[in-house]
Amino acid sequence: MSSPIFREIKQSIGSGEISSLPKEKLVQFSAALAQSQAYTYFSAPQFPQICKTVELHLAARLNEESLAKVPNPTPNPSADKPNHIHNIGVGVLIVVLGAAAIWVIAFYLGVQL
Repeated sequence: MSSPIFREIKQSIGSGEISSLPKEKLVQFSAALAQSQAYTYFSAPQFPQICKTVELHLAARLNEESLAKVPNPTPNPSADKPNHIHNIGVGVLIVVLGAAAIWVIAFYLGVQL
């Protein structure tokens, strides 16, 4: 990679343009920063920060892209209707509560069950 790409990286970070670059351009930047010449082009204290800036923007772009591919969930028409298992659960609950009520009434009336 030649220095024009390095100048482009430096300019896009300096201007803030990096936040709006497409994924493909950020991949180019990342590949350029992996070259040995990149470390000598950028000053040593700046190099890790420049790499991290490109990496974070690339990760954000990849995340945006993956979220765009996830379809929006469509409402489930059967969600409003109780299902069969729910009906069984409600039935068992009614039977248990009924038995408990009968037991309590019998207890207070002194009737042995």
